[in-house]
Parts: sequence; structure tokens; C-alpha cells
Amino acid sequence: MIDILDLSFQIKRNCDISDAKYWGYFSLCGLLLRLRQLYRSEKNLPPWSNIELKDIGEWINNKESLWASLENQSYKNLTINSSVFNPFEISEINSLLLEEKFIYGAGLGLYKKPLFFIGELFYQTKIDDFHIYYVKNEIARDLFASAGMLQNNVIFIRLDQIKTLLWEVFCDLKGRKNDLFEMVFSNLEISSEDTLSSEFVEKFDNLTMNFSHIILDHELAEAHEASENLREIVLSTEDRKIEYFLRDLKDKISDTSPKGPLKRIIQNQDKASLCFYISLLEIYHKAFYSHLRIAFEDFLRSQDWLILESLRQKLYNQSLRVREKILSAYNLFENSKEFYERLKEIMIDKEEGSYG
Repeated sequence: MIDILDLSFQIKRNCDISDAKYWGYFSLCGLLLRLRQLYRSEKNLPPWSNIELKDIGEWINNKESLWASLENQSYKNLTINSSVFNPFEISEINSLLLEEKFIYGAGLGLYKKPLFFIGELFYQTKIDDFHIYYVKNEIARDLFASAGMLQNNVIFIRLDQIKTLLWEVFCDLKGRKNDLFEMVFSNLEISSEDTLSSEFVEKFDNLTMNFSHIILDHELAEAHEASENLREIVLSTEDRKIEYFLRDLKDKISDTSPKGPLKRIIQNQDKASLCFYISLLEIYHKAFYSHLRIAFEDFLRSQDWLILESLRQKLYNQSLRVREKILSAYNLFENSKEFYERLKEIMIDKEEGSYG
């Protein structure tokens, strides 16, 4: 029997150490958004809960004091029933946790920030060689929480984070005078007038699971499209703009890949998932959204899925060409000054470094 509460405290300490070292990497708006999300997670509140300014203000002050005391500390090993594990030994740790119906994840996120979480195992499956774990009710997590995470042959789908994304889309579309809201939410009979009843929460949970395939397809495509050299560049660079650009490129390749979410949505002619996906891009990835917007509007008028498929292929091929230019320069110059100069030229050049 594992003391899950004690383990969650150990994991939370590493989360706090990571946050103490990296909170300054985020913009003020990005930090405030993540603090609100983390507050809800730590207080076990749903994404639609109201937050009292006094309560979160006091909580933030306490966080800042804690971070100041932890920023120079190293990440701690995890002790489980007298066995000691490096916090990144996820396979070894999960071999014990799975019996308890819990799952642990760790890895490196944006800016190479260490990520840690533990939550209840909701569902597990296997696709090809990949073990896929659906996680819910996370009891410890850090400031930066992605909806999906790929670690070698393991994929984590974090349902709490998907629910938060879905709620943000719900709020964003609710006040608009267009048909997107109905296209996303009508399948489960959720209307903009619904009150936050237990029936609404159940519908929303079901919708969260329905849309989780978008995150899974992205992670599977990322594995399929992986480039070890590109990964080495991401991990070795100290330039945040370069890292962000390369991660963004990887995401675009994954999303537009023949193995990715956009292809599956088009194949299945899944209008609800398409509208949810487009709405997410509009909120979180406006540059990418701008290249899909016109085709999406044309699709809404014509209902012709070939419009979207043609654009998907075009964006995918453009992204591959950008990656090939980067990898060719890397093979020629490796991690030299000349390589990074060439890489910055690719980033600046609108024909090479963007979809413009």
C-alpha cells in the first residue's frame, strides 16, 4: 500500500521548486492565467468556479514567499515504501502506482521547465507501441500544465487540463453572435443558457472525453514525425525565441500531419471537433489560426471538406520544408555560431519561417 498523500506532498515540493526557478519566464498575463489555474487545481475547484480576490491574493503572496525560499534548491528524489527514485524515473514509479489506480508524469516543457504531476488513472489503452494513460483529478501539478505529454513510448492525456481548455472555449463563444457555439456544444445538448447543475457538469465531463482525441492525435503525430536532431537543438539552445519557434514548428507539423488531429477531423467530417479545434487556435495560437481562418470560413459557407484538406496538405508541406532547411543547416554547421545565424535567418524570412 502506497501513502498517496505523502507521495503527492513530495511531488508538490518538486513542482514548487520548478515554479520557483521558472515563474519569471512567463509574461505577466501568462503568469496570472496560470496562477489562477493552479489555484483552482490546488483547491480542487472546477474551472467555472468563482475565485475571491482576497483568497487568491493571499495564496499568491504565500506562493511568492515559498518560491523565494526554494529557487536555489535541487529537485528531490521520491521515496515510495522505502524505495528511492529519481523524479524522472516515471516508468519505475508508475509500475508501483498503477496498482493503486494513480499515475505520475514528469518531463521537460517550454523553456525546458521540469514538469511534474500525479492524478487518478481514469483509463488506459495501447495504440501500436504507445501506452496511453488518461489522468483526472490531479492532486499535485506545477504552474505549467499541458493537456498532453509524450515521453518515449508513453502518452499522458490530462483530462483536467482539457476541461479547462473546453471551458475557456465555452466562455469565449458564449457571448458571440455566430453559430460556432452550437456547432461545438450542441451534440451533448449543452446550451449557452445552461446553469451549472450536476447535469451540466456530467455533460461537460462527457464532452471533455469526446474532444480528448484531438490531444491524443497530436501526441501520436508528434511521435510519428519526431526528429532526433530537432529535439537535440531544442534541448541545447539557450535562446528562448529559438526554442519557442522550434516547438511551435513541431506542433504545426504534428497538427497538420497525415497522422494528426486535423486529418482525422477531416476524414471523419467531425464538425464539432473542427470548431473546437479552430476555437482553441484562435485563443492560444492566433498566428496559426490566421492561416486557417479564411479556409474555415469558406468551409462554413460551402461545407466542402476538400477546402480544409487542401490547406492541411499545403501547411504540412511548408512546415516540412522549414524543418528540412533547419536540419540541413544543423548537419552542415552543427551547434556552431554559423548554424544559429542561419537558423535566425530562417526565423526572420517570412517565406521560410512562417506560413505567410
